[in-house]
Amino acid sequence: MNEENFPAIFITVSSGLLAFASYQLFKLHKDDPKAYYRIEILPKEIMRPKAAVEQKIDKRGIKKDASKAINEFISTIKDLGYDVTSIYEKFHPDMIEETRGEDAGTYDRRTNKLLIDPNDVRNSLLRAFLDMYTSREYMTFTVRGFERTVCAKKIPYNTIESVSTFARGLNEGYKDVFLQRHFGVQPKYEDLANMVRLSEIILGQKEMEKMFVKGDTCAFSDNLWISYRKNIDSNHRWNIGERTIYMMDRLYSQIYQSGLLGTFLSTKRFSSFFTELAVFAMKTINEKTRKLDREIAQRCFHPANDYFWEAPLIEFEKYKANEYYTSRESIKSEYMKLRNIVDEYRQSTKLKPADLSKLQDAEKKYQISPIRIN
Repeated sequence: MNEENFPAIFITVSSGLLAFASYQLFKLHKDDPKAYYRIEILPKEIMRPKAAVEQKIDKRGIKKDASKAINEFISTIKDLGYDVTSIYEKFHPDMIEETRGEDAGTYDRRTNKLLIDPNDVRNSLLRAFLDMYTSREYMTFTVRGFERTVCAKKIPYNTIESVSTFARGLNEGYKDVFLQRHFGVQPKYEDLANMVRLSEIILGQKEMEKMFVKGDTCAFSDNLWISYRKNIDSNHRWNIGERTIYMMDRLYSQIYQSGLLGTFLSTKRFSSFFTELAVFAMKTINEKTRKLDREIAQRCFHPANDYFWEAPLIEFEKYKANEYYTSRESIKSEYMKLRNIVDEYRQSTKLKPADLSKLQDAEKKYQISPIRIN
């Protein structure tokens, strides 16, 4: 090869490779406008192939109560249908470290430690494991459930210098709800958990749980806002999803500051926000009830539905009653959950008179009919 032509050949080949790569990105972008964003935030584990992970956890040297909590966590997450491979990849016995501080029940990414309270091993270890399970490291930020931390720079491997943290209040509240539902652990932040319960009534338990496990904070914010604009106010300018995250962050940041928690809960801003979210939840429950009634009516009386039309009357009535009762019981459970939250805030005088009036009007407007099947 002529050495004089080498630079030209190199430039030609490089340009060709660059053009090919650009074309592949263009195809991705054409098929899916969000492809560019996904390329930027692909996690490390996806970007490089990995060997198969042995489905066995090393618990050498771990005390019996801690070992039982680990087994309980893994089996429950499996039963819920989620992949537990990351637990086998991340965990080793030296990770567990005892502490009696406020950090108990957390996973420290900087030191790669699970911090537990020796006086409350099960509950604190379950909380720390959930922290670790939902933690992921991306190119420019880290995820811990709903919580996102933007990174300024990475020093050694797995060490992060934080710039800002977003949606920590939402994440702590949802951890409380998740642990109480699946493990019977009492909430650590009851006010945050109540805000999460209202949001979950609107978005749905299964959908919100998937968002939490995947760390999809954007889906939470967008879906809440889209649903609000569709069902409450189509001209609403402010994103209620972002507002919910902001208010829960404010609430979480003041929980540790003595004397400020009660003050913030009694502010006009929080009272207005709580009322808006509670009324939205009331309408959602009312719509679920009306939709179920319409579906049952269609199945009962639509002659085109051969299966139901031809079924023996007694068997059909049993089927209808069981399905109807089960669905209505689920809605009733949500309704009672909502009423308990609203009554708690009403009795604690945290709501302003104007907001109490809005809640009373909504209760009359969106009243749920009583269960009709014994």
